[in-house]
Amino acid sequence: MTSTGSLKKDVELEFHFFVCHTPFQRLLAQQYCRLQLDSHAKYFIFYEDAKCNSPQHYEDTLVLPGYDGFFSAKGKAEFNVELIGNTILEKSTVGKYYVYLSDLRWTTNNYLFFRTDIASPDNTIMFVDGLGSYLDRKDPIKTLGYSCAKQLFSVLTRAKFRYSSFTGNYFGYDKCRALKVIGPRAELIQGTIEKEDFSIVNLPSIEKFQAGKEKLLFLGQPLVNRCCSEATAQKIALKAISKVSNLGPLEKYYKPHHFESNTIKELFYQHGFTPIETESCVEELITNESYQNIVSYFSSGLAFSKLILGTQVKCYSVCFEDVAPLVFRKKEQHELKSLLRDFDIAFL
Repeated sequence: MTSTGSLKKDVELEFHFFVCHTPFQRLLAQQYCRLQLDSHAKYFIFYEDAKCNSPQHYEDTLVLPGYDGFFSAKGKAEFNVELIGNTILEKSTVGKYYVYLSDLRWTTNNYLFFRTDIASPDNTIMFVDGLGSYLDRKDPIKTLGYSCAKQLFSVLTRAKFRYSSFTGNYFGYDKCRALKVIGPRAELIQGTIEKEDFSIVNLPSIEKFQAGKEKLLFLGQPLVNRCCSEATAQKIALKAISKVSNLGPLEKYYKPHHFESNTIKELFYQHGFTPIETESCVEELITNESYQNIVSYFSSGLAFSKLILGTQVKCYSVCFEDVAPLVFRKKEQHELKSLLRDFDIAFL
C-alpha cells in the first residue's frame, strides 16, 4: 500500500475510497489523504449526509442521502451501496484500490464490507468511528441483538443486499478480514489487527487562548428516545448544568448533536448557554475558535479535542455515572472510563 515517501514499483496507480457518515470521519479522511498518501495516489470520499436529498458531486467527494434510523436505513443504504460500488469499480479499472470503512453497525458499511466484489481482506482498511471503536464488545447482547434484527429485517423485506450480523466490537470481523485499523491513539484499540496511529492535529495559535474571557463548550449527546425518556434526559441535563456552573464564570456555549432533542437544547439555552449551530464537527470547530474548557457526558469529541489541543484545553466528562449505565454494561462502563482517563479527561 502506498504511504508517504514510498511507492510500489509494480503498481502504476492506487485509489483510496473512504466511506464516511459523520463530519468527524470526513475530516479524518480529508486529512489522512492529504498528509499520509503518496502524491501519486488518487482518493475519493463518499459522505452520507442526513440533510442531503439527492447525490451531489464534487471534485473528490460524492455526498449521498443519509439516514437516521432503523427503518430509513434499508432503502437509502441500498441506493448508496449501488452507487458507491459502481463508482469504485469504474474508477479503479487500472491499478489497485483500497476501501476504508468504519462502524459495521452502519448499514452502508455493513453491505459494502460483505460484498466480495468490492471488499476483501487485502484491500479493506477500517478507521475509527468514535470511542466505541476502542471498546472490546464481544458478545454484547444489545449490539448483537440489534444486528440480528437488522439481518432478519433485510431477509423479510427481500433487501437487495443482506445485512450481516456480527460479534466482537463495532468493527465486527475486522480483526481477520481487514488489513489494519486507523485512528488516534491506535495502540488503545482492542484486538490484534495491525494499527496505524493517525490523529487530526491543527493547533490554534496561543494568542487566541490569551485573549478575552475563558470559554466553555458543552458537546450534546442524543439521549432521548435512544437510551432514556425525555424526563430522565432533562434531569441529567440539569445536573450537568449545575456541575458546570462550579467551574466558575465562563462564557458558555452549547453544540447540540444533530440527533439532539429540541427540549434538551432549549434547556441549555435557558440556562445561559449560547447555541452553536454548525455542520462542522467539534474537532474542526476548535481549530477555528478558542475554548479553554470542553465538557460532555462521554462524547468522543472530548478525547479527540484533548488530543488535538493538549495542555491548551481542559476536558471534562460530566455525569458519567448517570449516563454510562443507560448505554453500556458494567464491564464496558469500566473500559470507557479507563479509556477517557487514558486520553487525560477529568470527571465532574
